[in-house]
Amino acid sequence: MSKSADSHLEQSAFSAFADNFNKAIEGIDWSIVPPAKDNTSAQAVLPELTLTKDDVEYNPSRPWERQVTKELHEGPTDKVEKINWVTNTADGYDAAVQAKKPIVMVFGENGQWSQAMNKELDKDEFQRLSNQAVFLKSTPSTDLVAANIGKALGVDHYPSISVLSPNGSMLDEVGRIVGYFDAATVASKVGEYIAKVNAGLQATGAQVASSATAEKSVAA
Repeated sequence: MSKSADSHLEQSAFSAFADNFNKAIEGIDWSIVPPAKDNTSAQAVLPELTLTKDDVEYNPSRPWERQVTKELHEGPTDKVEKINWVTNTADGYDAAVQAKKPIVMVFGENGQWSQAMNKELDKDEFQRLSNQAVFLKSTPSTDLVAANIGKALGVDHYPSISVLSPNGSMLDEVGRIVGYFDAATVASKVGEYIAKVNAGLQATGAQVASSATAEKSVAA
């Protein structure tokens, strides 16, 4: 075959490639990576093309045929929502009563074991309880309400964690942890006590609803 025929075929092939390529790159962000020099061949080396569109990469040799070569989106992360600690005991207790949520009350001072317990409570194992209760960090030496509640409950060791039902007329403690424990242990026990409070609230709610229904029946 003559050189002119070879040249004509090359131009035709290049023309077809160019047409396909132009269609492929419409709306595509692309970049050209300069090729390494090839001194062992007389043939021209085309630049390497990296094509992407909507996080999809395209085959550099056949850019009109897209290939999904990477994950488009990561799955949901297991991010733990942090506990919003309330340090004013009176405000926190009242908020829990209004919201009808269990109260997790941590009694502590500035001693070594109270500080160590606070570090455990900051860990994810315990923080996963964040939406299940109202959490109070109470310091009896500076908070009179905390001191009175602690005295009424007989709390005489720090740290102590008391879980109470949101009762506005009396202190209703369902469980207590006394002393220092790791985050997983504390989370397990506090979660158990929270479940007891919620069960009691549901039972009370059912009784109230039943009483109201009975009163309506009598009135009718």
